Amino acid sequence: MKIGAALLVAGALSIGASACGSGSDSSNRSSSTVKHKVASGTTSATSVDIRDFKYNPDEVFVHVGETVTWINRDTTEHTATMDDGSGDTGLLRRSESGSQSFTAPGVFRYHCTPHPFMKGKVTVLPDKPGGDPPESDG
Repeated sequence: MKIGAALLVAGALSIGASACGSGSDSSNRSSSTVKHKVASGTTSATSVDIRDFKYNPDEVFVHVGETVTWINRDTTEHTATMDDGSGDTGLLRRSESGSQSFTAPGVFRYHCTPHPFMKGKVTVLPDKPGGDPPESDG
């Protein structure tokens, strides 16, 4: 099973934080956040490494319904906390990761709570045109 699919399944099975943002770049937001430990070198389709007090990359683009995973590769604990309060990975220790699914288009700025100079941005685009083709039985 692909890691990205596993993250989505884990997100669906876990109790995540949901909130609506106010006074931010997008309205009617909800998200779910999942925290788990990953093996060294493991990444998902849309992942952000946290290393040397930086998010890398510091800006990612996803479509509605997709998930971003932050992986802490640093020796210090970090978070990915949405500026509008719509999500938070919680403190991530070394080799831990946190994921957030995005259910509405918009620009989601985030920071590290213990290190507020660390900043990043997730741009959520509308659903992909046409979506994924249905799987065939044959």
